Amino acid sequence: MYYDALKAIWPSLKGTFEERLATLNAMTVDGPRQPVDVVTATNYMRQNGTWYAIKMAASSNQAAFAAVDLVQDLRVQTIDFTLPIVMQMGTLLVGANLMTQAQWDGLVSLSHTVVPWWQANGYAGPIGVGDTDAVGLS
Repeated sequence: MYYDALKAIWPSLKGTFEERLATLNAMTVDGPRQPVDVVTATNYMRQNGTWYAIKMAASSNQAAFAAVDLVQDLRVQTIDFTLPIVMQMGTLLVGANLMTQAQWDGLVSLSHTVVPWWQANGYAGPIGVGDTDAVGLS
């Protein structure tokens, strides 16, 4: 039950009751990964100096060819970094020195989201007195 998460984190919070609630409701955690808009991904690669190198290598490198093909395919609107094939493409681009690991990690990080602690733990809204009363924390 989602109250278990509240019971578990409460002792680690410092301050008065109100300060603990405020701290908890301000906390964020990693959320689900989301597909990244192709334009956003391409802009990132341009800003980080990798897009031109990838385009130039497309005729001789399969990963570069796949990256260019993916980005230029008008049917493709987003890139899903949870797909193993996309991650493999990144590994190959890094291995071919067409981008650094840090650049690839930065590109992948565009798919990361952040959500409030309460949302990640099943609550419909910020933690309130009713929630703390329900588990005996007030």
